[in-house]
Amino acid sequence: MQFRFWIPVIFISFSVFITHAQDNRRAFNLGMLMGVNASSFTERIGEFGADKDYESFIRISPALGLHARYHLGKVFSLRTELLLNTRGGSYRVESGVISFGNDGKNYYTKNYRLNYFEIPLMGEIDLMANRSSQRLHICLAAGVSYGVPVASTLRYNGYAPTGSTSGPLVDVDEKFEVVTIGHANNPVFNSLAELSFDFLSGDDTPLFVRIRYCGSLNEVYDQDEIDGYNFSTKMSTWSLAFGFYFMKH
Repeated sequence: MQFRFWIPVIFISFSVFITHAQDNRRAFNLGMLMGVNASSFTERIGEFGADKDYESFIRISPALGLHARYHLGKVFSLRTELLLNTRGGSYRVESGVISFGNDGKNYYTKNYRLNYFEIPLMGEIDLMANRSSQRLHICLAAGVSYGVPVASTLRYNGYAPTGSTSGPLVDVDEKFEVVTIGHANNPVFNSLAELSFDFLSGDDTPLFVRIRYCGSLNEVYDQDEIDGYNFSTKMSTWSLAFGFYFMKH
């Protein structure tokens, strides 16, 4: 029920920003972006707080969304986005029994996945505002984001031999399972800092590349313990995104 309630709120908020910005059409840009997130937990969670054999690892996952920019002047802008952001954290330990593949290394992995619909709100400064509109512009931005969880799962793997029980071992299959992990905090708030490279070309469609850091301000699970294991943690994410504007005024 909470998720069904927040979906219209997110879309209405994003629509209000766009409608207001279009009142001054020359100041408004709308675009699309896609990228990749590298995220990790700030604390060891689950049974891995005690099991030091498992190495904390990053989760590599995609991001996709719409981007809107409203120019307040030549130097300053307001920005918002409507994002499907996938994040989380992983743990892995090298298998001491199973060995196949090119490098001979195989891992047991526990991949905690937290996916969100997010609305960031950021202030942006163009560090090269006086340069030609047909050159590279470098911008700095900072702000906060509001995220509603749409999925919270654990994906883990295992290895199973194939072949006859009475015959020789033929092969080893890697199998994956996904289970739901409840108690994702709703909402989650994040602080944002970003470096952006805008490749402008006059009236042509401009492209951009962005490097962003995102740190959660509250914990990502709403319980300190689940099934007796620690789940008290925040999350850090580095993102690399590519995008373009399909509406430019």
